[in-house]
Amino acid sequence: MRWIWIALLAVIMLPVSGCINPSIRSMNIQRAGIRSAGDMSVTVSLDSLDTPAQSEEVCKKTKEITIAIDEFLKTGNLAMLTIPEITGKLRDLVPAEYRFLLDLLIAQADVIHVPVDKIGADNVRRMQSFCKGIIYGCNEYKIEDRPQPNDGDGLVKSIPNDAPKKFGVRLKKEMAKNKR
Repeated sequence: MRWIWIALLAVIMLPVSGCINPSIRSMNIQRAGIRSAGDMSVTVSLDSLDTPAQSEEVCKKTKEITIAIDEFLKTGNLAMLTIPEITGKLRDLVPAEYRFLLDLLIAQADVIHVPVDKIGADNVRRMQSFCKGIIYGCNEYKIEDRPQPNDGDGLVKSIPNDAPKKFGVRLKKEMAKNKR
C-alpha cells in the first residue's frame, strides 16, 4: 500500500520538478481534460436524477445518442464544415430533450478559436474526445453508488416523472445566458 502512495506522490510532483513541462497547447492534455469533462458531466447529471430507474433510462439513451454522434464524427471530412453546418447535421441525431448534449459538444470546439470558414480537424478530435468521455461515464456508472436521497449531500433532488425532459435543464439555461 505504501508504494501506491509513493508512486502517486511522484506523479503529482513530477510536473513541478522541472522534468516535464505540461502545456495546455498539448492536444493530448486538452483531449484528456475534455474526456474527463464528458465523464464528469454525465455522472453528475445521472446522480442528480430522482430515482435509479430514471438514471438507468437516461444513461442508456445518452450512451446511444453519443455513440451515434461519435460514429457521425468519424464519417468524413467534417473539418471543412462551419460550426452552424456541423450543428445542423448533428441536430438530426439528437432528440429535442437531449439537445443540451449538442450544446456541450459544440462548446468543446467553440472554446478554442474556430475560424468562421471551417471547424478544423483538431476540433473534430476534441468533440470525439468529449463523446468518449460521455460513453466512458455511462459505461462506468453504477446505480448502487448513487447518493441516497437523505444523505444530506444535496445531489439528489425531487424531479417529476418526466426526468428525461428535465435532464440538463439548468445547464441549458446557463449556456443560454453565456452565449455571445
